Amino acid sequence: MKTFSLVSISLLLSVAPTSFAAPTAKASTSLKEIRRRAIENNETPEKHIVVLKQNEKRSWNDIFHEMGYNKTDLDGLKDTAGFRTSESFGRTFTMKLHSREIESMSSLSHIEFIQKDHTRSGAGVRIDDPRFDAIPAPTFSGRFPIVKRQQGQQGRLNIQTQNNAPYNLGRISSMHSINKNGRDYNSLNYNYAFDAPNGKGVDIYVLDSGVNIDHVEFQGRAKNLFTAFNGDFRDLHGHGTNVAGIVGSRAYGVAKRANIYALRVLDAENRGSDSDFINALQAVVNNHNKRKNDRDFIGSIINFSIGGQGDNALLLRAFQGVFAAGIHVSNSGMNDNVDACTSHPQKYSLTTPMITTGNSDINDVKAAKSNFGKCITLHAPGEFIISTGKENTQARSVFSGTSQASPAVVGVMADLMLRFRELRTDPQAMKAFLLKRSGGNVQGATGGGSILNNVIDFNNNP
Repeated sequence: MKTFSLVSISLLLSVAPTSFAAPTAKASTSLKEIRRRAIENNETPEKHIVVLKQNEKRSWNDIFHEMGYNKTDLDGLKDTAGFRTSESFGRTFTMKLHSREIESMSSLSHIEFIQKDHTRSGAGVRIDDPRFDAIPAPTFSGRFPIVKRQQGQQGRLNIQTQNNAPYNLGRISSMHSINKNGRDYNSLNYNYAFDAPNGKGVDIYVLDSGVNIDHVEFQGRAKNLFTAFNGDFRDLHGHGTNVAGIVGSRAYGVAKRANIYALRVLDAENRGSDSDFINALQAVVNNHNKRKNDRDFIGSIINFSIGGQGDNALLLRAFQGVFAAGIHVSNSGMNDNVDACTSHPQKYSLTTPMITTGNSDINDVKAAKSNFGKCITLHAPGEFIISTGKENTQARSVFSGTSQASPAVVGVMADLMLRFRELRTDPQAMKAFLLKRSGGNVQGATGGGSILNNVIDFNNNP
């Protein structure tokens, strides 16, 4: 397994203008008093993540006592300032801070840096179009032959075909453009060719708005793992359930036998915060480390169809920790028709094994709103994608966006893990393999112009 060392904090801060490095002097005025004055002056606080230095081992009570707070004060800050502590990828706390608090806190010798807790959003849009309402649901059985591959049999295929698939599945299993023959986005009669193991034993982590894990198309393979919303795992938006269905549902999914773990980090408006993303990534690493010695375990992949403005040094550190653990990541390129390098974590694809995915349509044309540039790794179909819905156990939904392109990459990675052992815990090798085997040419794309391919049947006509 390849490892990825953390870059120096000085380098991280050089690309994170909202971070505040910490000198070694001690604050002369208590932070409690500084906060009181800021409140009296009606200053507006913003939520920040405060990162302690690695050698800081004192209790939280002792640390905040130095700042002028007692335990009762801390209990009050939980309600008034959103105060929370965390051990995810370092010892941190989040809290709404005023500018003078940040300036004074940065002078404490045990503070490594302070980072704004940015808000980011999901990168897919629900499509309400009556053309999709009348089409019958697919009846793909999801039954597979038993395939046991011995050592030295890597790459051997047991190809199965789903002939009532949505177009996006047909496109990724062919080196050729879609031959529509009178069909369109709302048709469910495309051919999807895949290898029979199809992700079995692979754990896929969907960090999103939640997943309707009881949907019949998940066949009991979906579980809740983490929520940032006081024990509420429900998908109140629908984005996450649609994404998870593309990853691994029976009728609409790429990897139809993979395990799906739901991590709810987005609210009903499809928005979430960096601190919650970081805690969820730590939950993924923890579960991966528990699972990796199980006999049926193959590997782990994260789908992160989320992005937004503003860098975050701790978020980058978290993703570096994920890669160091041998976990793969695909994320969405976002939908603003701008340089993808202006969004995060999309920009991390330049310096890490992260795969950032652009959105192509049924004609292999870059979607109008899909971001572009050197931070896009490749493209996958993401326009008008039919998948699972949140409303009930048989609901269907249609979304468009790079959010719907990214999970196709995740599904293909799950399939490749079973065929090529050397890719299982090597995110950099997986990224290089996908790029080498992708084909086609996305019209209008500047950056990542090839189209995802599952390397199954180069002659398949979808």
